[in-house]
Amino acid sequence: GAMDGGSLDSADGLANPTGPAVTLVSDFLHLRYLDQVITDSHFGARARLGRLIVFVARFAQQQQNTAITGIGIDESTALCVDSDGRGRVYTNVGGYAWLVRPQRFADVLEAGKPLEFHAVPVTGVGPASSINLRTFHVDHPAFNWLVDAVGGKVTHQEL
Repeated sequence: GAMDGGSLDSADGLANPTGPAVTLVSDFLHLRYLDQVITDSHFGARARLGRLIVFVARFAQQQQNTAITGIGIDESTALCVDSDGRGRVYTNVGGYAWLVRPQRFADVLEAGKPLEFHAVPVTGVGPASSINLRTFHVDHPAFNWLVDAVGGKVTHQEL
């Protein structure tokens, strides 16, 4: 929600995942298939993967719900969802939707400690892909990564 008056960046969120700048806003949008989804925009240009992982980890812990999922959308890119929950990406700049779906709690999410979250699956949804928002299955993913958030940084390996 960036309710701190600014826009939390990944480094600050990863370093202090329970801090006051990590604000979660619920009851904002009521969209079918997105009731357990956190969204983030301007994703690639603002390097927000770490930030979204923090939001997903924190909200999952607060809700005691490992089904919490994150979807980041690149700038000049849209994820359009039909009435059956099938989503497709449209972009004129090579953008993606980024699906972050760990389905477990973070390894370390404590006050005063950086987030530690190993092997977080991240799937790229591109123009040739489709995503079923009922199951979060991605047909023809643009990429599949395992991401580690450790020591205030994110690293990834391709699957």
